[in-house]
Amino acid sequence: GFSVDPANVTLAIGESATVTVTFDPAVVSGLNGTYTGELSLGTNDPNRQSTPIPLTAVIVDGTVYQQIAVSPDSVSFPQVVVDSTETSTLVISNVGDLELTGSAVLTGDPAFAADDVTFALASGETVEISIAFTPADSVDYTATLTITSNSFLGAQTIVPVTGTGVTTKTLLLPGQ
Repeated sequence: GFSVDPANVTLAIGESATVTVTFDPAVVSGLNGTYTGELSLGTNDPNRQSTPIPLTAVIVDGTVYQQIAVSPDSVSFPQVVVDSTETSTLVISNVGDLELTGSAVLTGDPAFAADDVTFALASGETVEISIAFTPADSVDYTATLTITSNSFLGAQTIVPVTGTGVTTKTLLLPGQ
């Protein structure tokens, strides 16, 4: 980022000069953030041979890092009849500007199933993951979908997956 023009100035007694400090956002790919540096003025003045000047540049309407969004943030199968299958879809989105890459793996109870997914998403792109639940007994089940990515929010996103097997489904009718 930062540059100074002119880089060197020679002044006679009583003279002054203007030095222009600029920041080139292209050097940091225009990424939003706060950037700091230091301009060091060196002189032949024996009382002040070096004067540091702090520099700060802020980019607010630039490029946003790769950023993951997951919807829903948990998957629940509240009542699924034993030996039947229900599915739910989870969506991974890149809401940043840079490419989001990663993978998703489901671990836990084998009553849940999902294909392992590897993704490379440009800005605004999504990938869907279908999770199936087939309970063998009338009990509660748990699993975890672990999404590993290069998102600046963190390397892992954990999605809890739960389900309950039942022998019969309870339906509530309006007015009951």
